[in-house]
Amino acid sequence: QRGHIIAFSSIAGWRARRANYVYGSTKAGLDAFCQGLADKLHGSRLGLITARPGFVIGSMTEGMKPAPLSVRPEDVAEAVAALNPHVKVVSHPFRLTEANAEETIAGYDIVADGSDNFATRYAVSDACFHAKRPLVTAALGRFDGSLTTLRPHETGPDGRPNPTYRCLFPSPPPPGSVPPCAEAGVLGALAGVMGSLMAMEVVRAITGFGEPLVGRLLMVDARSMRFETLGYGWDETNPLSGTVR
Repeated sequence: QRGHIIAFSSIAGWRARRANYVYGSTKAGLDAFCQGLADKLHGSRLGLITARPGFVIGSMTEGMKPAPLSVRPEDVAEAVAALNPHVKVVSHPFRLTEANAEETIAGYDIVADGSDNFATRYAVSDACFHAKRPLVTAALGRFDGSLTTLRPHETGPDGRPNPTYRCLFPSPPPPGSVPPCAEAGVLGALAGVMGSLMAMEVVRAITGFGEPLVGRLLMVDARSMRFETLGYGWDETNPLSGTVR
């Protein structure tokens, strides 16, 4: 069977040739978060990459200061071709919003989101809930990262619904309190680690091996090199699958 992955992020995404998977990502530097995911998935025949034409991101320079870098679809195509020349590259030059999120992911089976703003994260997670699509979502700080898998359209072993993204984060932080990666800067190596872990969860969702990060938030602290897991559960007051209004 033939299928594909589409990326709907501001920078890059990969598309599968034999199954339908979706992911989006935004980060400071083209060769870290997205590259980490692509490196691990292209060998598994999961591989399209796409970019929003003319979108400006930040690349890491001396002093950890982000510098502007314009990423063109042609640049992304060349990067992926170097990994796997058999991967087809398609550009999707639009920003994902609440208005187009559900329609965008409707034809795909798995979504992986690496966006760096809460508006996109809520739009993607809500759309995945309504479309009944598994979502692998990761986030980056300057020296920390987090990762979880969401399957709120399914129930857990105890018969309760799996948690939604809004069960984990009921509301976004106040505007301006959490700067995006392009403003704060991120450690490129950490972005690569998180991209690789994200790829692991995507492969896990495809093959079904092991235990996915459903109801568990993996937190990575690069300063102390600590990996911790925080459990979270379904909130009956959440606006998507809650029973209490």
